[in-house]
Amino acid sequence: MRLFHRLIIILIFTTLFTALFIAGVAAAQAPSQTSGQTFTEAVGKFEKDVRVGDIIDPKTLGPFSKIYKADDDISFHIYVPPNYDPENPPGVFVYISPSKSGKAAGNWYGRFEKENFIYISANKAGNLVPGHRRMLNAVLAAQYVSAQYKTNPDRTVISGFSGGARMSSLVVENIPGIFEAGIFMGGAIEWRGDKSKISERLGGGAYVFMTGSADSAKGEVQATYKQYKKAGLKHVKFISPRNIDHELPRRQDFAAALSFISQSLGPDGGGAN
Repeated sequence: MRLFHRLIIILIFTTLFTALFIAGVAAAQAPSQTSGQTFTEAVGKFEKDVRVGDIIDPKTLGPFSKIYKADDDISFHIYVPPNYDPENPPGVFVYISPSKSGKAAGNWYGRFEKENFIYISANKAGNLVPGHRRMLNAVLAAQYVSAQYKTNPDRTVISGFSGGARMSSLVVENIPGIFEAGIFMGGAIEWRGDKSKISERLGGGAYVFMTGSADSAKGEVQATYKQYKKAGLKHVKFISPRNIDHELPRRQDFAAALSFISQSLGPDGGGAN
């Protein structure tokens, strides 16, 4: 089956089950961090298999029972910068990969340290995996990190490349209240619901749309950027490096995107002054 046809099937599946999915996510969201909560101190890059029932209460798993069972494991690739400090809680950067590996590009890790973000991405969740599983993985990833580390919930970012970017843009539209920002690289899906809701749901966030000048996905990325911009969002940026095809951004371009997000959200989240 061609990739285009796979994408159409994912979009149809997403349209049919969005209402149920949103309701389930709302029920399964992790509780807020408390002063008495115990956190881990593990830092560096590592792989972690996590039982789904250990991230969310199995009692709330009902809407997702066709996606995961409580005893199923999700494999995550995680990077916690060595300068992690619970007194200066980091943001969380959730990445939806188009491939089987959740690892970030090698030159990204230093940027997460500089901008104070913990990175997490599900392994074995590339473009051939059903869209709702990938979207749920992103939500569970954010919840898992917030349960293990003291983080700043107002600096939670979702991102992806190619098909992962398309899934990320669907998460932003359909699952409000979890991610405050997004970086969509080499792919995006225009807001398909009520356009008047864009500013209402996303007005306080920050969003970067990245695509190479020779990228086959440039049209969809640029169209979605213009849609967000037209909606009146304050913190929206379009980056299109010259002579770049459908590929991950260069170090300096990714650095510019993450810096824009960080500055737009401000050190404490909620938008820069």
